[in-house]
Amino acid sequence: MRYTQKLAAAASIVLTGASALTVTPSGDANKLANAILGPGLTLISASFQGAASGSGTYTDGPLGIRDSAILTTGDALHPNPPSSEGTTQNLPGFARCDALSGGTSFDAAVLTLEVSLQEGFPGFFSQFVFASDEYPEYVGSEFNDVFGIWVNGTQIAFDDSHAPITINGPFFSSGNVLTPPLSGAYGGSTPLLQAGLASQPGVYTVEIAVCDVSDYIRDSAVFVTLSACSDAASCKNGTVIAPNTTTASSTPSTTKAPDVSTKYVTELHTITSCPESHPCHPVTAAEVVTYTLTQSVIVPCETSA
Repeated sequence: MRYTQKLAAAASIVLTGASALTVTPSGDANKLANAILGPGLTLISASFQGAASGSGTYTDGPLGIRDSAILTTGDALHPNPPSSEGTTQNLPGFARCDALSGGTSFDAAVLTLEVSLQEGFPGFFSQFVFASDEYPEYVGSEFNDVFGIWVNGTQIAFDDSHAPITINGPFFSSGNVLTPPLSGAYGGSTPLLQAGLASQPGVYTVEIAVCDVSDYIRDSAVFVTLSACSDAASCKNGTVIAPNTTTASSTPSTTKAPDVSTKYVTELHTITSCPESHPCHPVTAAEVVTYTLTQSVIVPCETSA
């Protein structure tokens, strides 16, 4: 059992007035499916297991991912309440998540699609960002939250060593993991990843799921798209970092004082600048986004001078 108390982060501020992620909660399977699906795939039917408040559609997604849908194990609009360990939906898990993570899953969000892969397309192609508040405290523990995509039962979201996308997987235990502000309101996230599966035209069942593991708290989320491959190269099996995407190593390292005319918001208070001992760390709106009630872009302050 873990304590359900969390201290609000003090090393970031929010810049208002910039383009940022907007989430519209929905548990409507067809809305989620139509947002996720891209060219080359025709939706036949869709079903959703999960909380309506925990999933939805979005625009201006993180790290360059196109407009699509988000699935979470908690609350899609309030992923990281400052006085709690997340949102407990008290929902069951998903057997496929159990198999991937090696534990018992809870609060599963599962979108099941029956789709037709059209003629002239050589397979499936997905881009996604998996984010979790299990990072960094519980990497290597039993709280191994997980994300997966299954096409006719074949799991396609895995790295070149066939490790699945979990908190204990390679993208959360290497230099590729992104932290706030790049990971938004979550403790950490993967870079923008892409996965493929070579397939013949026809009808397929696709399952997309994100699950808490070993408990209901410290929520996780996935921003995900699915379309048909445009060529054989993008149908390559397995998961890789998408080209031309932000990684931890590409985060700017210089510092400067912010413009004093700029208004910043930190939690519920408006300020005019970062503290002198914690200067502004410049980043672009395209590199860092978060979703809050104000739909703002995070601009961080340095944690030390």
